[in-house]
Amino acid sequence: MEQNKTGKYFKYAIGEIVLVVIGILIALSVNNWNEDQKTSKEEIIILNNLLESLYSAKEQSDIEISKEIKMQDALLLALGKGSNKKQLDVTTISDSLFFDILWNSNPRLPVINSYSDIKNTGKIGIIKSRGIRESFTNLELTLNNLSSMVIDRLTLQQ
Repeated sequence: MEQNKTGKYFKYAIGEIVLVVIGILIALSVNNWNEDQKTSKEEIIILNNLLESLYSAKEQSDIEISKEIKMQDALLLALGKGSNKKQLDVTTISDSLFFDILWNSNPRLPVINSYSDIKNTGKIGIIKSRGIRESFTNLELTLNNLSSMVIDRLTLQQ
């Protein structure tokens, strides 16, 4: 082989290697872009599910707050401290009123199933917004504290 032809083959081989590397880099970039698109779509689905769960939890909370207000009014009435300041005779207070006040006042706390699901499956990291993740963590802590308060209140009340 002549020296000139060896140099040409060597340059050709290096050129081929560079082209293959560039092709691999382009393929990786396209693959990463596709994965980012899938993750973004999944994030949107997760956020929509969380929003629906929050609306549902708000409705449930509104119902429970209404029940609590009625229960508080009934308790004040039974204690003779109602808004009409009318003293009740012990004989006019029914047993069912006392039973409801003491034993049936177990409010249901709102449940956000979609948050529990994404937390348990480890998909919480898909949510890019740190503020949203922290807000749901704070909401979970608040619900746990509320649950403890309700249990304490029921124990004391009963």
